[in-house]
Amino acid sequence: FLAGLLHDIGRVCVLRGITTLRKRDPKGFVLPDNTIGEFTDALHCSIGEVLCQAWNIPAELSDAIKRHHDPDLTDPKDTLAAVVQVADLMAAKIGASLHPEPNLKLVERPAFTGLQLDDVKIAMLVVEHEDECESMSKLM
Repeated sequence: FLAGLLHDIGRVCVLRGITTLRKRDPKGFVLPDNTIGEFTDALHCSIGEVLCQAWNIPAELSDAIKRHHDPDLTDPKDTLAAVVQVADLMAAKIGASLHPEPNLKLVERPAFTGLQLDDVKIAMLVVEHEDECESMSKLM
């Protein structure tokens, strides 16, 4: 559960840094939104790992935060990172993500294979995920 909550904590740190730099020089420090997105995408995993070390987060959790975008999470030692990646990819598939990808083929991703999720299990998880998102949106 904690891995899911913290996996993108590095994004907050990157955005905070950009905000601080803008406050120091509002006219001189202007970045297009796509550049900010590229910075956060490129840096959030490594910065998340640094935060985990500073906060004495256990190594397994820190590793999942650092590696949740790795392309090949099939080893049993990668289980937590693979679970976080699966949740991230499912969110992208249903549009509940910064980077929606409705045509994403989940069954082709190694993390799903590593967790022994076939197309039937994936379909069930996606429907459940969609239902949960719909329920949450009704609460807002």
